[in-house]
Amino acid sequence: MSFFDEITEAQRVYKDILNGFSVFKKDGETFFVKHFTEVDHGWIQEYKKECFQRARKKGLAKESEQLKLLSEQQLWSREQEKELDYWKMEISNLEVTKAKLILAKQINQVKKQIRGYQKKIKEAEEERAELLGLTCESFADKKVSEYYMFYSLYKDQDLKHKYYKFEDYEELSSIEISEMVKLNNQVLSDFNNKNLKKIAACPFFLNSVMISKNNPFIFFGKPIVELTNYQQEIWGNGIRFKNIIEQKNDTPPKMLTLQDVVDWYENAAGSLESANSKDKVSAGGAKSIVGATSEELEKLTSGDDDGKAVDLHAAAAKHAEKNPKAGKGGVFTMHDMMKIHGELD
Repeated sequence: MSFFDEITEAQRVYKDILNGFSVFKKDGETFFVKHFTEVDHGWIQEYKKECFQRARKKGLAKESEQLKLLSEQQLWSREQEKELDYWKMEISNLEVTKAKLILAKQINQVKKQIRGYQKKIKEAEEERAELLGLTCESFADKKVSEYYMFYSLYKDQDLKHKYYKFEDYEELSSIEISEMVKLNNQVLSDFNNKNLKKIAACPFFLNSVMISKNNPFIFFGKPIVELTNYQQEIWGNGIRFKNIIEQKNDTPPKMLTLQDVVDWYENAAGSLESANSKDKVSAGGAKSIVGATSEELEKLTSGDDDGKAVDLHAAAAKHAEKNPKAGKGGVFTMHDMMKIHGELD
């Protein structure tokens, strides 16, 4: 897909974000799928609570009760439960770490760690779910999963008329619901985090953000509490990218893909954070990052004095050429190293 094609595809998806709904067709019928706001999620959780209470009245055990029983039977221990929580916490911490990294090698190492924990969690949760069986929580989760479709489907683009009455929806077969869930997931797959960042990086979006003067009400024409989750996320990304442009006083160079543009913003954010960190060398000094490629150093130093990375070996050779006594035997003194790094004239 060419860069132009990527832009046109981004505009197609962006249209749905602005409208607050997506569309799919089934058996000649048109279904309008509402994008959720925080209020919508609140109503869903209200329904989940009702389902939980209904299950409790029918005599189903709570998850905590089942876990206690499994522990007594030595089928699932508290240590396993704690270990599962620990893995989830580690993923959360690693995600934070990854967002602050700049070097591709380090980022890939963290990604590998995350994938390792994700595999462990998946296997453990499958075993745990099988042992737990049906609980109040799993019953409520299942009912909510089905309710999401009922709640989000409308007959009209104004999202005024639900497609089904609730009692009619409950009478649909599991096959019919599964087909609609599949179609719904297909249209909503466009709105993953990766694609939302790509749209936020598009010039047509950032130009509108700049014109709106950082005011989401001017941009969307409604209060923040009424924005869909996709609208909130794309706005947050857009403001972040706009701030990067202003802080660096620079815009992305010509790129081959939209992902390249997003990567430029992410690298720029990392370099700005690095420049403001405690490890930043005093003005006029140089900074080195172990393991960085020349290309990565170029990105890191694009906001510095001349915006160019310096190859340490080349700089050392140049210093030795000017100072014949320096680097004798392949060893530089601390005085030499400070000169090479720009700390001394």
